[in-house]
Amino acid sequence: MHAPFEVLPVSTPTFASSALSDELQAVIGQALVDRAFHDLLLANPRKALAGFELAHRDRAAATAIRGASSLAEYALRLEQRLARIRHRLLVRELQGFRPGAARAAS
Repeated sequence: MHAPFEVLPVSTPTFASSALSDELQAVIGQALVDRAFHDLLLANPRKALAGFELAHRDRAAATAIRGASSLAEYALRLEQRLARIRHRLLVRELQGFRPGAARAAS
């Protein structure tokens, strides 16, 4: 009996619960339907993304990916890079948190 849905390998990025912004999801979508854009994105992300309005953090992460051999690899590495950035920001925020500081201020 076959499952009623496709089982994806662990390494395949899924965008429903994606770390990618709507704008970056649009970039990946464009690469899925436009082969020339796909090839440019993998070869020269900075040039490929020149026409997209992206947040600074998204643009920096997206243009830093080099040497991806497929769009799936590019998207996975992009998600991983953004997750590391979010993790670092969360750690910094938590390091600034001092238990009791809010009570003392009130």
